[in-house]
Amino acid sequence: MKSFVADSLHDALNGPLPVTRLTGTMVGVAGRKQHSGYPFVGIRTVTPFAEIETGIVEPTDPRLGPETLAALGISR
Repeated sequence: MKSFVADSLHDALNGPLPVTRLTGTMVGVAGRKQHSGYPFVGIRTVTPFAEIETGIVEPTDPRLGPETLAALGISR
């Protein structure tokens, strides 16, 4: 099971605008041992889902721009 905990939302959930970006921590749970948490960022887009590339990448991946890295709290 994977649990996503969002701790930063822009715009607010109770505001007049939809949430455009959220960040937080993803934790995988399996068995009876502790697991590390990993930062995640989610950004609203108008691009059709079929055209979006998804995946897990290292912070050094050149596809991650400065805004995404900053949202994740990562500096290169």
